[in-house]
Amino acid sequence: MCAAKNTLAESGGKKSSGYKKIISIFVLCILAVGSIAYLGNQAGEKIIRDGLYQSQMANIGFCETMLNDEFMILYEQQNRILKDLSAQELLLADDEITYARSASIARLSDELKILASYHSNIKECGLYIPSANMIINNLTFLSVNDREKEADIRGFMQNGNGQLSFYGGDLIFYMSQPRNGGGANQLIIYTVIDGQKLKNTLAMINPRAVNILTSMTFSDKIYSGGLTDGVAAGLETMSETHREGGVFERTFSEKRYWVAFTPLHPYGLMIYSCVEEAAMTRNLQILNLLSAALFAICICVILAFIPLTQRIVYRPVSRLIAAFEELDKGNLDVKIEFSRKDEFGYLYHVFNEMTQSMKVRFNQS
Repeated sequence: MCAAKNTLAESGGKKSSGYKKIISIFVLCILAVGSIAYLGNQAGEKIIRDGLYQSQMANIGFCETMLNDEFMILYEQQNRILKDLSAQELLLADDEITYARSASIARLSDELKILASYHSNIKECGLYIPSANMIINNLTFLSVNDREKEADIRGFMQNGNGQLSFYGGDLIFYMSQPRNGGGANQLIIYTVIDGQKLKNTLAMINPRAVNILTSMTFSDKIYSGGLTDGVAAGLETMSETHREGGVFERTFSEKRYWVAFTPLHPYGLMIYSCVEEAAMTRNLQILNLLSAALFAICICVILAFIPLTQRIVYRPVSRLIAAFEELDKGNLDVKIEFSRKDEFGYLYHVFNEMTQSMKVRFNQS
């Protein structure tokens, strides 16, 4: 009997520690699940960010390739027209209108129309012959003594032969032959790339971004999207130190931006795509919210589990142990009142029958 008392006492002493172990294991499991979900979310966020970086660079790289190809075709075709025999004949011809001269003008006009058809962004192609006081283009066929057009041509000639320049909201690609000639000894060919259509091309990089085609100094630019003064100032500062391209995270006007850019070699231009981080990571923010919600659910489950297990497991076990302690003291009148119909109800019923049986035997003896 003494040994039984010691065993019961030991069991009673351990009743709370066993319950605490169960609670601890459950809490650790829930926290492990929450931690794994959090770490998985962080790893997923990094993968998605890297993917967005690569996507941004791929888009800007595609635009760079497209513009480089377009400019290279312009260079080759303009160079071919400058070397065309008809252009050379007009350079050396006098002002007399002859059949041969008219044929040369018609041939060059057709060549310029073909050049203008190479890309939808091209607005105008023209050939300026100072010695003949003549401008041939794909639009009006022939302009003589057009001083306004001549002034425009000489205006965008300030940036150097074979260079792209910004002029009047458009992009100009100008070449001359001979390269170091001047005045009446030159043939000057130019192509006007429509600035508005170029904006549509730039918008293909990222419709949510500010996409900019600019000079290396950021002084002249064509862009799509809303370019704020803060972003412009920040990109101008970047253009002074970064010339090789890449993706950077920068803060402009207290907002976080992703800036992807690449140079256009050898034209002395840069392409920028600047987008708010919030616009790029909107899906990531949803994942973070889901991760936080999962963690909150884990905490709620823990908080709900503890009182629930107390009511369902701990209290019924404690009640049963208390009854056994009374029985161990020799109280055969102990009885557990219950209304449960689960496993604990069965145990209570068996306990009551056992004590009743023991009481009967004790009285009979």
